[in-house]
Amino acid sequence: MVDIVFASDNGFTEQLFVSSASAVYASRSGHSELVIHILDCGISDDNWADYERRISFVAKRVKVHVQVVRHKIDMRCFDGLCGWTNGSKATWARVLLPRILESVESCIYSDCDVFFVEDPADMLEELRKSGKAIVGHKNPFGDRSLDARWFSENNLPYSADEYFCAGLVAMNLDLMRSLDVVNGCWEFLRKYPNPATVDQSVLNYLCMSSKGIFSEGWGLFVHECYRDDVTIKAIHFSGGWPWKKAQNAFDALCIRLSYRANAIWHTFQIACLGQRESQKPEVCFKLRLKAFVLLFLCRLMLRLGLRPARLSCLLDLVQAYEGPFSQIEKIRESFLRN
Repeated sequence: MVDIVFASDNGFTEQLFVSSASAVYASRSGHSELVIHILDCGISDDNWADYERRISFVAKRVKVHVQVVRHKIDMRCFDGLCGWTNGSKATWARVLLPRILESVESCIYSDCDVFFVEDPADMLEELRKSGKAIVGHKNPFGDRSLDARWFSENNLPYSADEYFCAGLVAMNLDLMRSLDVVNGCWEFLRKYPNPATVDQSVLNYLCMSSKGIFSEGWGLFVHECYRDDVTIKAIHFSGGWPWKKAQNAFDALCIRLSYRANAIWHTFQIACLGQRESQKPEVCFKLRLKAFVLLFLCRLMLRLGLRPARLSCLLDLVQAYEGPFSQIEKIRESFLRN
């Protein structure tokens, strides 16, 4: 049995459906029952019924035994906590998993912007072999990340080689219970109320003695997919969201650069899920123009060998996005063939 967990509110149910449906499709070669746990952070009954109906149809179509379990979360327990830039506090729900899934030994937690290409059961096997409480994808920004700066400012230990992204993780819930992660979270937040990447900062700190990194391919950020030698097992659409409404020039730039990877999400929606229309990123003309100028300047600096320290991460990002995309195309074409 494979337990996989998603958290969503009413505004993210479409992404929840696509992400969880990709997990079902990727499980086709597996032989275990897939149990999809939804941490309901404010889903209406109508949207829930629609989700259950659609995910059941997908499961029957690909002949995977799927059970869906709804866990209603009292969002008042997160009052006073910071959220991500979109204001949602559903991200904190994953911290409660050792308590919510009290009879489950281990599970996968996935954000709703993750797309599965390979069988998620393999993630639990990696967790089992690691002997760790939690395993995730290594933060691709390393020592230049927001997390690194925040940990340094607060005199907390930080290791770029061991710091995982919390958007896609495998959790040994028994070990997390032994570490008392749930109670530890609130104690940590009383001392550090504004962590850089909210629950991700907390989980990395609390599980410092028992955390690991996935093999390459699980939870790749979009820009990491633009390589010929990469093995893509699951994509974390953080930064290049296929549906995002651009709020600033950086959003617009990421949308402009990530369209090839985003096509995987849209192709899956149309070819495999039978959806005639797919959400597309929204970028107004003003932001498109700013993104064009920003991209031009980045390309010029790269050509001239200029790399100002403050723009180093941005230049690395642009350079990565403009790499080869053969592996992306293989995945997209596989959905077209199906």
